[in-house]
Amino acid sequence: MNINENYPDNQEGQGSQPSPAEIIRQMMDKLSELLHERPSNGGITINYYNSVGQRIDSVTTQNFSSDKWLKKSYHEPIDGVHAPAPETMVSAIEKTSSSGLWYASTSWAVVYRVYQIKGYEKGFSQFVRDVYTWPFTKKLPYECNYDAIQKPITSGKLCGMPESWRDNGAHEQMVKLGVALMEELGKSGH
Repeated sequence: MNINENYPDNQEGQGSQPSPAEIIRQMMDKLSELLHERPSNGGITINYYNSVGQRIDSVTTQNFSSDKWLKKSYHEPIDGVHAPAPETMVSAIEKTSSSGLWYASTSWAVVYRVYQIKGYEKGFSQFVRDVYTWPFTKKLPYECNYDAIQKPITSGKLCGMPESWRDNGAHEQMVKLGVALMEELGKSGH
């Protein structure tokens, strides 16, 4: 087997398996086909995560989202909907925390995703900064930080509405917290 990290096109697959370069070439061809089929207002996002400098031997999961099947991408808030005020978010967070629905620091990923559904349009880092300015009246059991949010969100398990997260592979506790936050925010008109 010829493995030369400097020349990925020269890498051979094992046995009858295609080389990594061939796999990537096939993925690019498929992406090109999809881009030509999509409606002008649609979008396709493909994310491949791997360690820096490490070649990809195989891709086991691909997540596609298309406006063909969805009216809006799950990344976009509903038109005309504005994110709830920090005070409203604090109230929902404190109620779900005191109800025992918070289970780990990744609970913040659920809060971020629900806030995003309700109209929040900023990224992970800004969300963490925003949370530290919110008027909490109680100490929460877990700290809000970038890793607690980024890892669960990029896993794809929190796509769509909280009721569908279970089907994406999210933990039951994430689903319960997401549903409870949505209910609390619904009570306040959001």
